[in-house]
Amino acid sequence: MPRAILVVEPQGGSTVLREVAAHDEQQLQECLKANPELLPVEDFELAGPLMVVGRETSLPSGSVDLVGVARGGELLVIEFKTGPQNPDFRHTLAQLLDYGSDLWGMTYEEFESAVARTYFMGGRCPSDSAVYPQVVACRGRDRDLARPDRRGAGRPPGSSSPAA
Repeated sequence: MPRAILVVEPQGGSTVLREVAAHDEQQLQECLKANPELLPVEDFELAGPLMVVGRETSLPSGSVDLVGVARGGELLVIEFKTGPQNPDFRHTLAQLLDYGSDLWGMTYEEFESAVARTYFMGGRCPSDSAVYPQVVACRGRDRDLARPDRRGAGRPPGSSSPAA
């Protein structure tokens, strides 16, 4: 028997929502990508909101379903498993550890190139994303945003003197 939840609206009405099975992992990915607030990041002692920055991201150990970033910069690796074809929890945990290890070893620039740019510049980012217009406007540039570099804090790319 499927589970149900009663949602009481502020106006006094109510709705019963019934649990339904997901068709596949892709449906779950799309749902969470479009609604990252569904993931209870506060339960993981992280500050929301969560921003999805990668989907089906290719890493040396495999393809991670979703990569998210919390407000504090913490990474969340999200792997979906549906149905009886994935009964081995230990295998899924090993996948997550491998993905985390791959991400842990990346520099900021490697992460930006392999995960974030691939997502935002590719076809996997929702076109109505709040970040999407900013990324599209920056397409073709060497750097997306003026940010401190290693030689001098506060210098925009291409600048030879420190920012005023």
